Parts: sequence; C-alpha cells; structure tokens
Amino acid sequence: MNEHDEVTSDNTEFEQAFNDLEALDRLESGIEEPESSGDNESSIDPLTSAALLGAVEMGLNASEGIIAMASGVDFEYKAEQKGKFIDASGPLLQKYGLTWLEWFDKYKEEAMMGFASFGLFASSVATIKRLRLEQAIMLQAATQSKESTEQGGEHGEETQTATTTTA
Repeated sequence: MNEHDEVTSDNTEFEQAFNDLEALDRLESGIEEPESSGDNESSIDPLTSAALLGAVEMGLNASEGIIAMASGVDFEYKAEQKGKFIDASGPLLQKYGLTWLEWFDKYKEEAMMGFASFGLFASSVATIKRLRLEQAIMLQAATQSKESTEQGGEHGEETQTATTTTA
C-alpha cells in the first residue's frame, strides 16, 4: 500500500466514522426514530457510549498514522496513556453526547478538506525527508569515491617519485 492509498483509506475511515456519529446524533436528537423501543433518558445508552469510545480510539489510531507519516518514523502512543485518554473522554461523551456534531455538520466539508490537506502536507514532508536522505547518501558515496581515487593517485605518484629519485 502506498502513501496515497493510506491517506485515501484514512479519509474513508474518517467519513464513515463521522457518518456513524451523525446517525447517532439524529437518533439522539429525535430526528430519526430508534429501531428498538427504549427509555428516552438524557444520558447515552451503553451501546452508543461504546461506539463513541470506539470512535475516539479510531481517532487516536488515525492520529498515530498521521504523526508517523509526517515524522517519517514509526509512531504509537503508549498503550497506557492511550487507555487513560479514552477513559477520560467517556464522561465528556456522557455529558455532552453528540451535540458537538451539530457544529461539525456545518463545517464537515471544511474539516474533510483540512484532513486531506494535512495528509498531502504530511506525505510531502515524508517524501522530502526521504529524498534528502537519498541525496545525502549519494553525496557521501561520491565523496568517498573521489577521496579513494585521489589517495590512490597520490600513492602512485609517491612511488614514482621515490623510484625516480633513487635511480
């Protein structure tokens, strides 16, 4: 899989996650009726809460990929810290639910453009780093080759000079 496929895959995953969260928001706000009857409590049901925590984890996984692509090194959050972050987001999700999606819905195209732009930027940075490294390796190889040629020539000249002086 090349960098373009990874960015496209990440964008598809983001779009699917946002679509899923948007559907949950419509259910919560009463725009759509839930498929099964249940309590109309203000808190989020455990299944929805688990789905939201899964979305948070997916966001963290995506950010790991973005950081790795931008830095050019393998990157992962420490599992313990990642778990703490996900656990800490639970109460906020319970408190605010999906109301933030109303704001996001207004700007989702801009956000997707931002994600795509950052992906392009990160890919460009990674490519530049790779090309600079390749260029440095080629320059070092050329310098070493030139030095070994010059040293070989100097030794040859010294030998000729020593032979001519003795003769």
